[in-house]
Amino acid sequence: MSKSKDPSASSLGARGPRAHGAREYMYTLVDTKERLDSALETLRSVSKEGPNLAVDGHGFEYSRKGKLCLIAIATRDHVFLFDIIKLGELVFDRGLREILEDPTREKLMFDCREDSDILWHKHHVKLDGVLDIQLLQVMHNRGKNNPISSPVSRKRTRKQTVEETCERMEKEKIRKIRKEERKSQER
Repeated sequence: MSKSKDPSASSLGARGPRAHGAREYMYTLVDTKERLDSALETLRSVSKEGPNLAVDGHGFEYSRKGKLCLIAIATRDHVFLFDIIKLGELVFDRGLREILEDPTREKLMFDCREDSDILWHKHHVKLDGVLDIQLLQVMHNRGKNNPISSPVSRKRTRKQTVEETCERMEKEKIRKIRKEERKSQER
């Protein structure tokens, strides 16, 4: 978590230190009901077009047996740090569960296995709409050695893939019909 020299770093609109060449982001420590409602309102208003949210969780013994302490959710220009220790289930009950479970709202995560595990077992949140960057990287790297195995390296659209699958299924159906016609003619 970034720390600001300013003592009001947890206030709405605090800025973190800027790394060399990195973009400066505004961040908010969400540790009150008022900030929670404001943060959730902002997150709900973020466009559902494309992955516009990045999510990461942090905690102690981070698994189903551990404790979730903080969830960081970034938009394209703001980071919200949800204090789970202070706010508890209220964070999820007020609307974060809905956002994390929304399959139409793409969320970027890196290796979301432990995040998913602790969210489900401790907070009954079933992640959906997640693009796991680690898996995309694996697919991309495999594509360098075997271009057929990686949809990322093929740069094919879903529509093209669906169209080709439908064509293949239609051709298979025609082959079966012709085969049955031949069998019936032989009898």
